[in-house]
Amino acid sequence: MCIRDSSQGTKQTIKNLPDSVNITVYTSKNLPGQMQLTLKQVKDLLKDYQRFGNNLKIKFRYPEEDAQTAQEAQQAGIQKVTFNRISTDKFEVQEGYLGLVVSFDNKKEVIPFIQDTANLEYQLSRRIRKLTAKQEKKIGFYNNDFSSQFETLIDSLETEYKVERLVFNEETDLQKINTLLLIDSGQSKEATAAASLKKYLNSGGRALVFSRGMVVNMQTLEAEPSQSVIRDVLKEYGL
Repeated sequence: MCIRDSSQGTKQTIKNLPDSVNITVYTSKNLPGQMQLTLKQVKDLLKDYQRFGNNLKIKFRYPEEDAQTAQEAQQAGIQKVTFNRISTDKFEVQEGYLGLVVSFDNKKEVIPFIQDTANLEYQLSRRIRKLTAKQEKKIGFYNNDFSSQFETLIDSLETEYKVERLVFNEETDLQKINTLLLIDSGQSKEATAAASLKKYLNSGGRALVFSRGMVVNMQTLEAEPSQSVIRDVLKEYGL
């Protein structure tokens, strides 16, 4: 696996590292066949990273070789995973490790288990940028949809930003965030949320708003136009 010519963001990130960044890979030596291929791709990717700058330090640790390394991996958040191993005449269950820790200036980011390398460059570079940023960027997240379907989105954002979950009240200070991510069910009647959003936008704040234009009347099962106060605020801006 090599970094494509189009991955200029990764090259710039590694080239401009302010100080030493450490990547520690925790892996088993005796991985199943498919995971051996994944491990090789991880090694190839990290070799590419090292070509782009001198401040990236990479080491490999093997938790199954000694108890101290195993404890170190566990404390770092590296998961021990169960693999199914199939050969021509038998089926085996095997445990092993393949994860990594990125550390910089007493901070760390963890990828507990690398299942494949399809988006590893993306995930790794995001974490390096997050750790080495001079000022941590903060996203305010507000969701009145009461749904857990956005947790995957939040998990992804947290690889590069600090995400603060918001509850709008008189003490909410949106000036401390870089961007507001707002999920609106299309049925919000929260005047405080609408007022906070309007104040934030009027002060030059940036927001990404997902708001339902239609909602379902659960009594008649018919679609009706949204009456959300959040959408009323958006209309004032021509949206």
